[in-house]
Amino acid sequence: MRHLVIGASGLVGRHLYRLLKKNGEMVWGTYYRSPEPNLLYMDLVDFLKTRRTIMDIKPDVIYIAGAYTNVNACETDQGSYLVNVQGVKHVLDSAKQQERRPIVVFFSSNYVFPGTAGPYTEIDTVDPLNEYGRQKVYAEHCVLQYGPSLIVRTSWVYGVEPQAKNFVYQVVRALQMKQPFPVADDQLGTPTYALELAEYVLTVVKCGTVGIVHLAGISMPRMAFANEIAREWRLDMKLLTPIPTANMRCNARRPLNGSLESRGAPVLRPPTYHLAEMHEEMENTGFVREGFSR
Repeated sequence: MRHLVIGASGLVGRHLYRLLKKNGEMVWGTYYRSPEPNLLYMDLVDFLKTRRTIMDIKPDVIYIAGAYTNVNACETDQGSYLVNVQGVKHVLDSAKQQERRPIVVFFSSNYVFPGTAGPYTEIDTVDPLNEYGRQKVYAEHCVLQYGPSLIVRTSWVYGVEPQAKNFVYQVVRALQMKQPFPVADDQLGTPTYALELAEYVLTVVKCGTVGIVHLAGISMPRMAFANEIAREWRLDMKLLTPIPTANMRCNARRPLNGSLESRGAPVLRPPTYHLAEMHEEMENTGFVREGFSR
C-alpha cells in the first residue's frame, strides 16, 4: 500500500505519518507552513501542484489531515474556504484521474453540529454554528460523492506537536507563567489523543470501512479537562478561570455540547491515560520548549 498524508506536519497528520513509517508502510507526507525533513511542500489551493504530487506518488490511500483550523479567523478570511473546501476538491479531482481511485480519508469535526443536543452519533443531522463547521459540511459532501472514502469526525484533539498550539499547550503555557487562563465552564466535548486517534484510523482503514465514523474520547466538561492538565503538570488550578462561552470574545460561535459518540467504533481513552505520556514525550524529544518543564 502507498499512503499519502496531506498535512503531515500538523497534529493529526504527524502522528499518522509516524505510525505508517513505524509500520514499514510506503508513505509520503506533505507540509504547507511548517517544513520538516522528508516532507513535500504542497499548497492545497494550488490545483496543479496538488495534482502533480498525487499523480507522481500514485497513492492507494490519501489522508486529508491538512486544513485551515483557526475557527475564529474562518469567519472573515475567505482564504479559509479555498483551503477547507476548494482544496479538498482539488485532492478529489486529482485522485479521480488515477487509473485506480485511491481511498480518501477526510478528517472532520464536531463543529458540524450545533451543540444543543449532544452527544452526537454518525446519523445525527448536521447544523453548524460557525463558518468552519459549514466548510467541513461542504467538504464532507464532496468526499462522500467522490467514491471510496472515509470521513473521520473527531474533537478537542491534543498531543505533542511542533507548533505547540493545542489546548494542552495553551493551559500549560499560561499556568507556568502564573497567568489566569479563562476556560469555558459550560462546554462539553470529547478530548481525543492524537496518537490513539491515528492508531484507530489505520485500523479502520485496514478493515475497509467507508462512510462516516466518529472517533473521539469520553464526554467531559472543558473545565475538567483543564484541571487534568494542570494536575499532570503540577500547576495551580486556581489560575483556571471559569467563564461562560458567551463571554469568551470569540468571533465564531461554539457548540456547548459538541460531544461525539459512535454507533460502532470504540470510545477512545480519557486524558488521564494520555497526559503523562504526552508530558514525557515533550521532555524526551526535540519538541521540548522553554516554559514546558515538569
